[in-house]
Amino acid sequence: MIRPALYWEERARRFATEGDGLAAVCSYGMPAFYNRMIHTCQRLALEPWLRVRRGTSVLDVGCGVGRWSRELACRGARVTGIDLSPTMIAQAKRRAAAQGVAGRCRFLVQDLALLDARNSISSWASRFCSTFSNRRPYALPCTAWLLTWRSAVR
Repeated sequence: MIRPALYWEERARRFATEGDGLAAVCSYGMPAFYNRMIHTCQRLALEPWLRVRRGTSVLDVGCGVGRWSRELACRGARVTGIDLSPTMIAQAKRRAAAQGVAGRCRFLVQDLALLDARNSISSWASRFCSTFSNRRPYALPCTAWLLTWRSAVR
């Protein structure tokens, strides 16, 4: 049985600290140029969701090393990135500080599947104007996205 938190933490420990960290979040074991190509393609595909108004509060689900959180923060958003992996979160914090956007980013170790649907999802959702996940960007209001996601993992 695959345990997602263990899988991502092991992957982070092996690849998140190397270079730009793309091997941890794109295709581990592949050459750096390949992961840069994947990143570029993802950036082009995600561009509509990366356009935010200054001051927008964004929840980045599965933020990894914070590459999209940092991009959104550079564009003026206030971003909370969550991830299962403590190593990914440590790297996201380090990289945000190095890039000068730590003041616009907050990173937390959090498993969305473990939130209590009656209490936590409502309180989390009320804090954000939009949600973002590089695996599947949504233009839904945060509450609808989290509730949809939560019901899918049950």
